[in-house]
Amino acid sequence: LLQEKGPCQAYHGVEEDEKDEADHDEVLIDRVTDLLSAIAKASGPGFEPLFRRVTPHLLKFNQPHRAAPDRVMAIGTLGDIVEEMGPRVQPYLKDLFPVVIKALSDKECGVRRNAAYTVGVFAIHGREAAKPYAKDAISALSRLLELRAEHKGNDGYEACRDNACSAISK
Repeated sequence: LLQEKGPCQAYHGVEEDEKDEADHDEVLIDRVTDLLSAIAKASGPGFEPLFRRVTPHLLKFNQPHRAAPDRVMAIGTLGDIVEEMGPRVQPYLKDLFPVVIKALSDKECGVRRNAAYTVGVFAIHGREAAKPYAKDAISALSRLLELRAEHKGNDGYEACRDNACSAISK
């Protein structure tokens, strides 16, 4: 389903159903990623072989042309899974850390919030393997701390800022 090749994801050519189809796909992928997170929680470090297989498919949902909810989901799920895998993520950081650091600059607040959370998870479980990314990560996270006056009281921006503070402390 992450490959978007399931029979239930096939477009059947009825134009007025496109929005319903998109909503259906969003709900379906949300459930799939919830399931991945639950399997990671049950498997712990043993999730690593499946992580290796699903991560490329998960990351395609973080592409700039994808809808904001897809990008939010992809980065958040990545953080949730790595939280459960622990240090087994270390070999993957060279590919994943730059993606997540870039997501800290996404135009969508939810993506930035989840990216800040994921950077914190990478810092904890990446240990030495995370150190080469510390400078870039802290620089990008510090920009999230600059909460503008027009964002005060906006829970999304406050949560983003909270996650950035948490990540920097790790």
